[in-house]
Amino acid sequence: MEAPPVQRALVVVPHPDDAEFYCGGTLALLTRAGGAVRIVVCTRGQRGGRGGEELASRRRAEQEAAASLLGQAEAVVLDYSDGELTDSEELRREIAAEVRRFRPDAIFTFDPEHAYVQTHSYTYLEHTDHRAAGAAALAVAYPRAALPTFYPEQLEHGLRPHRVGELFLFESPQPDCFVDISDVLDVKLAALAAHESQAGVWGGQVEVARRLAADTGLTCGRDYAEAFKRLRLSF
Repeated sequence: MEAPPVQRALVVVPHPDDAEFYCGGTLALLTRAGGAVRIVVCTRGQRGGRGGEELASRRRAEQEAAASLLGQAEAVVLDYSDGELTDSEELRREIAAEVRRFRPDAIFTFDPEHAYVQTHSYTYLEHTDHRAAGAAALAVAYPRAALPTFYPEQLEHGLRPHRVGELFLFESPQPDCFVDISDVLDVKLAALAAHESQAGVWGGQVEVARRLAADTGLTCGRDYAEAFKRLRLSF
């Protein structure tokens, strides 16, 4: 129920606000314990409302502000188009560079096999960008970031191969790791509220996030929780 003992966590998500929405409480606990967190956002987020590329610029700034509220987490925003993300070799290459640069103990990302979600309060389809980001992150964790035969040009720039020890998959149909976030729920929601351009999404995404955390808490006997499928990699 406590946050896992992760010293360096890399989060791979497609949109600004995904990290805060799905694992913001856990990230706040990790930074509170002295851990380092880097959030890789794969798309510009320009379809998260009206505004196009002007919105994309605003969402980048919102992501940076939100990351700082989680305990000085870092944010890296890639340049893919919102709503069109695919598990491409180009995306894998960029994520691998971030893994080799940051050298995390664990990667947090979406479970790529989950097409829909049902909780006590909600039923919804998983965004295709979520599944693409999760699939790319898993392909990077092994074999791409781990083996020197992938992306050798990165080695020339000092980005050595790196093996990730654990994966934490959110939105998984079979979670087996529950983190009590009751003490940091206010931090999670404040970081999510920093994404002001998304305030009206789903009728108010801060309230939706609170209710989802409460739903997860019901399954594990806590007030508020986040759930993951935890994979400890043997090789």
